[in-house]
Amino acid sequence: YAVHAEGPLAPGVVAEQYMLAQGPDLRGLVTAPCTAAGREHWFVGASATPGHRGRLIITNPNSTAAVVTVSFWGVNGPVDVPGAKDISIPPLSQEILVLDAFVPEAEDLALRVRASQGRVSAALDYRESDESTPLGISMIPATTAPATSLVVPGVPGHGQRTLFIHAPGDSDAIVTLEILGADGPFSP
Repeated sequence: YAVHAEGPLAPGVVAEQYMLAQGPDLRGLVTAPCTAAGREHWFVGASATPGHRGRLIITNPNSTAAVVTVSFWGVNGPVDVPGAKDISIPPLSQEILVLDAFVPEAEDLALRVRASQGRVSAALDYRESDESTPLGISMIPATTAPATSLVVPGVPGHGQRTLFIHAPGDSDAIVTLEILGADGPFSP
């Protein structure tokens, strides 16, 4: 689907997609914001280990072809992936890349989708299972491009939480974490 708005309120249009999956091989409630087409999209926290399947969905909403390169980073740095460069996305169509076909057995992945021609939208759905039992599906939201300061809003105050930090440069990054809680900021 493509959402186009016209008129004086057009700059304020937003859209969200959702899916309730109750099938034998897929279970969960999935929501994801619809994102504007752009030249670059980043995702952090996927895995291609057994029981984990990520699907990168790249959509070209334009009337001309787009060309994208998907870059991957694992726990040990950049991963050279044949077939992930200069992927042509025809006009008004989408390509779905299954991560375990590109980076089998890789965990804690970071991905960058970069369009060298045209603009695309990208989404990453993530499915977990225990052998043949589906455990759930979720969307890994796109994140901002790497920066020296980031804010992660809306972290729940209960349950297990994991923060994935990715440094795509050639050297290690030193990170300081500050949590903004109900009683003010603190550093763990």
